[in-house]
Amino acid sequence: MKSLMHRHLSLVWIPLFFSTSILGQTGEKLKLEYKFEAGETLRYKTESHDSTSSGRGDQVMNMKMTRWSMHNLSVLEKPSTDKYKVSIEMDTVWTDQDEQQSEGRVMRFRVDPQNDTPDEYQIASNGKSQSEDPVVSPFLLPLPDEPVGINDTWDFEMKIEQRGRMQGETTVTGQCLLYDLYEDDGRKVATIIVNTESKGESTFRFQRPDGDPISGTGQSYGSMTSLVYFDVSRGRIVEIVTEEKRDTAMESSMFSSNTSIMTKSTIHLISK
Repeated sequence: MKSLMHRHLSLVWIPLFFSTSILGQTGEKLKLEYKFEAGETLRYKTESHDSTSSGRGDQVMNMKMTRWSMHNLSVLEKPSTDKYKVSIEMDTVWTDQDEQQSEGRVMRFRVDPQNDTPDEYQIASNGKSQSEDPVVSPFLLPLPDEPVGINDTWDFEMKIEQRGRMQGETTVTGQCLLYDLYEDDGRKVATIIVNTESKGESTFRFQRPDGDPISGTGQSYGSMTSLVYFDVSRGRIVEIVTEEKRDTAMESSMFSSNTSIMTKSTIHLISK
């Protein structure tokens, strides 16, 4: 995993000018863990900038999109001091889309996903899943089992099952580095660099309304680097800065397509 960290480290700029490092001076090790209370809700605001290039046959389309979204992480239960039941739901999302085809057009719209079902997780205090399915959320980074100090790393891996029309599995591997610890308004905040890679294979089949069913295969690859600010005192993520690249290829008897997406995003905890 060392090469994974070195490969993506340069993608994220690390703003150190405002921090007063305390771990680097003391050499202490600390336990990173989530500290939630039953009934509380954490509200996160995300801003993402996507650049997409997709091709199908001889047609190529380039698109740029800015997305703003609000998510709620609600603590439903706290069965013990080191276990939680949480739900994560999208509250609202806005998009500003510029789609460039041969003629060119601009679409701007707002979507309110009223009927979305929240994702629910049983997690330990280190953010790792206590259920069959892994935790798939930027707000719940897997934390190390043991206390860590500056430059210590920890790895994680998860297998995500695809369901519905697309069936298959995506494997996500990651490495985290505790880069720094500073004080902000009397609280300890850890700066964590996270590098991940994902690889997926899938099959799909769907029925056309006016024709034969279409089936095929898909492959995907992604790489992502994030700078995560974790409030050690309150036990929660307060900010995330991310750069990500995703490539997807699909093949069937009817068509073949390739899509490449570059995303830059920031996430802020706006509830106190």
